[in-house]
Amino acid sequence: MRPENSRYKGSLMRFAAVLHEGHGSCDALMQAVVEQLKASQLPIRGLQTWRGKDPNGRLPMLIQDIHTGDIYPISQPLGSGSQSCSLNPGALANASAVLRAALADKPDLVIVNRFGNMEAKGQGFAAEMLAIMAEDIPVLTVTSHQYQQQWLAFTGEQGGLLPQSIDTILQWAKTL
Repeated sequence: MRPENSRYKGSLMRFAAVLHEGHGSCDALMQAVVEQLKASQLPIRGLQTWRGKDPNGRLPMLIQDIHTGDIYPISQPLGSGSQSCSLNPGALANASAVLRAALADKPDLVIVNRFGNMEAKGQGFAAEMLAIMAEDIPVLTVTSHQYQQQWLAFTGEQGGLLPQSIDTILQWAKTL
């Protein structure tokens, strides 16, 4: 059975993004997905959001290595009046090692915490995601409606879009 609201190319969708509304609306859902996939013994690797953006700018954004549990702070303090993006490119580079290790491990699924503004521009984790996809390793990420067209273009129209439904996401993962 194919998940509803998904786009398929051929008989199997190998790359999928869960659509979210922003402001961390998908973080708890994805943490639950990771826990259930780990409990099912599916070999997964990658990064998940541990703590999203703090509206007050006081707490760093954190992502977690799904396999080791290591936490990576990926934001930088810019001050309370700043309107700039607080993502720290150097910290993202450090965390990208997790995705490169996943590529070497060849798990059944790689989860990437976000396909956002940086990835849409070919930055952030874009190179690592493309390398993983080139090896035909399934990828699951989240993206906002704002970047869904860039996600489809990024995957060569082979990436699907999933709703925020744990059942639908787990059903998709069972098809891998």
